[in-house]
Amino acid sequence: MKPHRATFVIALLTALAICSIAHAQGYIGFVYPAGAQRGTTTKIRVGGQRIDIVQGAIVSGSGVKARLLEYHAQLQAQASNELRAQLRELQQAAKAKQKKGEKLDPVSQKIMENIERRFAEMETFPANRAIVNLAFLEVTVAPDAEPGPREIRLATTTGVTNPLVFHIGQYPEFVRPAIKTCQMPVLGNEQAAERRRTDEEKEVRVTIPCVVNGQIAPGWVNHYRFQARKGQQLVIKVYARDLIPYMADAVPGWFQPAITLYNAQGRQLAFSDGFRFKPDPLI
Repeated sequence: MKPHRATFVIALLTALAICSIAHAQGYIGFVYPAGAQRGTTTKIRVGGQRIDIVQGAIVSGSGVKARLLEYHAQLQAQASNELRAQLRELQQAAKAKQKKGEKLDPVSQKIMENIERRFAEMETFPANRAIVNLAFLEVTVAPDAEPGPREIRLATTTGVTNPLVFHIGQYPEFVRPAIKTCQMPVLGNEQAAERRRTDEEKEVRVTIPCVVNGQIAPGWVNHYRFQARKGQQLVIKVYARDLIPYMADAVPGWFQPAITLYNAQGRQLAFSDGFRFKPDPLI
């Protein structure tokens, strides 16, 4: 190879490498809820990073459509301050209108609600920045869609993100309210970052057969109460590592769930923290 040709090839490879770094692939770290029932329309949220300009979502297979509703990027200090100033102006205008027995115009009211929702979802000091940007989607599943696991990705201006599992089910789905992005704990004051919830939030009543969607924070135990008859055969299966095998910036790097079945008197009937060679429990 001639020297000038070798120089050209090296320069080309260097340019390609720089372009690939500049346009790093977007990453998604969770989908919640991680599935939907056939014949329903569900709102889900997807958390990730480098997904600043989301254009839509892609779901593998047929019978499932996803539509982008909103996108919340992590706000920088200047943008956050500007939004807060705009929110204060709108809230003051709303109070002034209320004193006169009037209401804000629909456009201003909508803007104020959007900003309030934006701040309600935002965590200024997140524990994991890899999932701090949120895309809100509406997923419509056809009644004849094939049940089972699918792959869902976000489409951005820089390409398509990595896939995550999204299950299409046949049974009614119960969805716990989504939890806010975790705050970064401070050494010596870790309890300030703990998530607190009421007793009513800890337990959810469900009707079987069903699929239960939930999220869990450190130290939490989620309770589900249902009615069952004597002699009835039940199968309780958890999908956790099946959905997200590895969690970045976590110790030990994965979630190890455990489930316990109690009767109405509180007596333990069954327990599982894994099934054969699979880490997800099954009773």
